[in-house]
Amino acid sequence: MIHGSPMAMAITITVASLGCLTLPEQTVGPSLPVDATRDGAPRPDGLIGPPVPRSLDAAPRSDSASDGAARVDAQTSDALARPVGTADASSCVPVEEICNGLDDDCDDRVDERGGRGAEQGDVCECHRELEFIICMIPARWRAARRVCRALGAELVILENEGDSAAMHAVLARFSEPPDMWWIGLSDILSEGEFRWENGALVDYADWADGEPNNEDNEDCVELRRKRDRGSERDGWNDNQCSELRRFVCGLP
Repeated sequence: MIHGSPMAMAITITVASLGCLTLPEQTVGPSLPVDATRDGAPRPDGLIGPPVPRSLDAAPRSDSASDGAARVDAQTSDALARPVGTADASSCVPVEEICNGLDDDCDDRVDERGGRGAEQGDVCECHRELEFIICMIPARWRAARRVCRALGAELVILENEGDSAAMHAVLARFSEPPDMWWIGLSDILSEGEFRWENGALVDYADWADGEPNNEDNEDCVELRRKRDRGSERDGWNDNQCSELRRFVCGLP
């Protein structure tokens, strides 16, 4: 090699001019709300961000296009958790338990806080009162249904005015209006045909004024309590199933 050659000089100048190289930062997933990514919990592929979700509902029921299997339940990285008894433990990636009716930490229990001996539903702050379980941490409708079922109950079914009055009396011990609570009523299976979680069609009804109206494709029913009734009354309201609400379970 001839040290004075133009080629050698060009190579030397080019390398020297680069100085310190700055490597590009590692690619990360999109910025999402805290409850969507578990504060950046590691994905199985090593990136940060939401993993590809799997089916959201452990129950053998059909999801309609209204809320749809394609909709991500933003309360949980569902690919990291599993409904109890539905997957091999080796496929479960343990993360912190949240209120979603899933076994997030892979110990065959759901929504418990603390170690062994902790009660299921602790993370949801659920309280048993008479024939009801009142859960204070808001969840999406399907997640609330999973939580109730994990506790041996269903989202509450109100078959008559007596059931409704009893539930209102219990709710008054835990919360002051205005507030909203998921109940076990929806028209997910057939638009406009509201059914309770036991499959029964609505007989007794307590709809708020102007409801149900299916505004923006609303399929799940909440109890809406107002502080000042004014010209509107308390009652049921159809809402999008993806909304976060406290919820009431009914014991058998």
